[in-house]
Amino acid sequence: MEMDASADDGSGSSSDDGRGQAEGFAHELLAVVIGARSLILMRRHRRNAAQRARRRRFVGSVAGRRPNCPRDFDQGMRGIMRDYFGMDGQPPVYGEETFEHRFRVPRSVFMRIYKAIRDRPFWRQSINATGRP
Repeated sequence: MEMDASADDGSGSSSDDGRGQAEGFAHELLAVVIGARSLILMRRHRRNAAQRARRRRFVGSVAGRRPNCPRDFDQGMRGIMRDYFGMDGQPPVYGEETFEHRFRVPRSVFMRIYKAIRDRPFWRQSINATGRP
């Protein structure tokens, strides 16, 4: 920012010993410092954003990582079926109120929907690539 000497209205006296020029220089210096700081912050933000974009959020199976914990999903499914629907002639562990609270629908409506869609191909259980259903 250049100060134009011709824009001076002449009201300043020569007895202020250059204080007006010093203030103008201080303002220019402050503007330059603020601009440089903004530029540095913007570049840092762009660099960090680029690094975040390059960083892979989920890597999956990689040498050196711990293997997945063995989980018995079939046991869990049997437990849910036993607790909410009853198995082997046993009554369900949880009553209608708990069922409706968990699944947000009465058991009778759930069973009606289940019976309507259970034989459709999309809902049939199949073997996946790991050899498990």
